[in-house]
Amino acid sequence: MDELPKKIVVVGNGPVSIEIAQFFNLVETEVIFLTNNEELIPGADTFLNDYILDKLKQDGIKLFINTEYKSSGNDTIIINGEKIEFDLLINANSRGAVLPPIDINIKLTENGFIEVDEELKTNIDSIYAIGDVNGKSYLAHVGSAQGLFAINNIQGIKGAMNYRIYPLNIYSVPEMAQIGMTEQEVENEGISYKVSEFPFMANGKALIEGNTEGMVRIISDKTFGEVLGVQIIGANATDMISEAAAFVEMEATIYDVSRTIHAHPTISEVFLEAGFEAVDKSIMK
Repeated sequence: MDELPKKIVVVGNGPVSIEIAQFFNLVETEVIFLTNNEELIPGADTFLNDYILDKLKQDGIKLFINTEYKSSGNDTIIINGEKIEFDLLINANSRGAVLPPIDINIKLTENGFIEVDEELKTNIDSIYAIGDVNGKSYLAHVGSAQGLFAINNIQGIKGAMNYRIYPLNIYSVPEMAQIGMTEQEVENEGISYKVSEFPFMANGKALIEGNTEGMVRIISDKTFGEVLGVQIIGANATDMISEAAAFVEMEATIYDVSRTIHAHPTISEVFLEAGFEAVDKSIMK
């Protein structure tokens, strides 16, 4: 484009739609966000969905959630019977599978993705399918992990893909990330749990840098203290989630988290304090 549009409509759901909407809002383009889903980020904890919804409202983005719509030409769209004009419409909906032209009879799912078993093998024994094409996940790092997993299986090293141990990153403002089980999943499985939070506003380095918006949130099992899931909101949340990934992968407990020494001053000390909060109480108390 030679110039920025004055008014855009972002249609879709998931991290990309939020990132695009916030970007254009930051460069002072009028943004209308439109989705026919109830959740902005499918698969994310309700805590994160609620937070980003409030944030987009604060940003002044006009939201249409769980709303049907139809095109009315190249520069208009009808939403709830109202005709809305725009300079640009961005389709940020989830992608379908794009399959290479092949003569082999590969079995597909109802949604058009390549069907695979637990080993990521197709209906053809010698062919595996990884990444977006199998519909298991749209995340690049999950696709890479699937590639390694498939190669191990080919070489006789068996295992299982656990999709709960892979981070979900949202490059919004502020950033958000999660790993492990959501609070809703924990509740649905009938697990007795505890939620421990610690805000960035009580972290020394965050105060120094002026990045005090957000928090870390740890969901742990009440019986054994195992870390079941983590959500982070704040600057560099998408980097910080890697520490949480190690806790979840190793089935660490909140006692392990609270005993892990963190350098001071660092943002990552919020993990230590959330661990203290889970075991007893943080410095906030």
